[in-house]
Amino acid sequence: SAPVEPTLAPVEPTVVVFPQTYYFPQIQTNQFVHGICVKSTSSSSNIRAESTDPDLQYALINNMASGVKAWNDRDYTIIGVEDSPCAGSTFLQPSLHKSINRNSEMSVFVDLEEVLAIAEICIFVESSNRDGGYRNRLMQLDERFIDYGTNTGLAWKFSNRNRSSPFHVFCREIPDQPTAAPTVGPTLAPVLAEDLLEIDLPESQTNKLVHGICVSNSRIAQAFTNNDAGTQSGLTYTAVLPFTGNQLAWDDRQYKMTNYAGSPCFEGTFLRPSRHKSIRKGTGISIKAIRATPNELMELCVFFETDHNQRSGKFDTTLPDLGFTDNGTPGIGWNNNELRLFCKEF
Repeated sequence: SAPVEPTLAPVEPTVVVFPQTYYFPQIQTNQFVHGICVKSTSSSSNIRAESTDPDLQYALINNMASGVKAWNDRDYTIIGVEDSPCAGSTFLQPSLHKSINRNSEMSVFVDLEEVLAIAEICIFVESSNRDGGYRNRLMQLDERFIDYGTNTGLAWKFSNRNRSSPFHVFCREIPDQPTAAPTVGPTLAPVLAEDLLEIDLPESQTNKLVHGICVSNSRIAQAFTNNDAGTQSGLTYTAVLPFTGNQLAWDDRQYKMTNYAGSPCFEGTFLRPSRHKSIRKGTGISIKAIRATPNELMELCVFFETDHNQRSGKFDTTLPDLGFTDNGTPGIGWNNNELRLFCKEF
């Protein structure tokens, strides 16, 4: 009989992958409360995360949704996923809630199967001094991140209480996509040099600091700390535009801003500090802003407590060296407590 031809096994098509890796900066706090989510445009992608802390691992959970367990060592859950950048993403669930070694680094690995595919990586951190220092440092170290702040609704919830704690969310794409330059932040169009304000305030010289910042004629404005003293203080800023109505003076108090309608701050951008007074001596603050209307002056103002309680940062003696003008105490303050106002035009 004729010999039987051998049957060949079907040949599986070769899958070409494009591996992408992102390395997060070292965390700079003694505890770190966080999570990571990843979305990809690839038809198939392999996702994982690692840490230099040997006790920290990540579990992969697909189709992230509200109610998912936030950490392996706690029963706390995540809420507000559906309106956040993490909706429908792959959740990289940390094994540890907060006990993560200082100076640890995290890495995210994504294998993409299309050459033009991209992945969006989001890291969300607690809006407190357990944020790894990321709220102040991450945008400085990597301007490709988009800062969504704490307004996405993403938060973690205690298991037996109604109390929840909001996450501060940062996202960026990998691989790096082309961006225009120069820019302030990752989403702004290029601006002329004369319309860009960048300034470092003098370091605070008192053990506590009661203050606020505003910018007039600004399309966008932001403030952030630029040294370890500021990071350790947990000081961040929320941009409020326009600065009108019944505004909180600080994130950690219910005090309200008062009598500011006649000041240069009115209808400008209020950079509201997260801290009322617990800001360390030596804290450095940087401010960036883009002019809204070309050929019109932009005015930067810093208001702070008079020095009877030694909470002024001694700005009254250091700001004039940068060209700021002393406007005295024209009425702007908190709960009708007047603050000293110094301003500079640009």
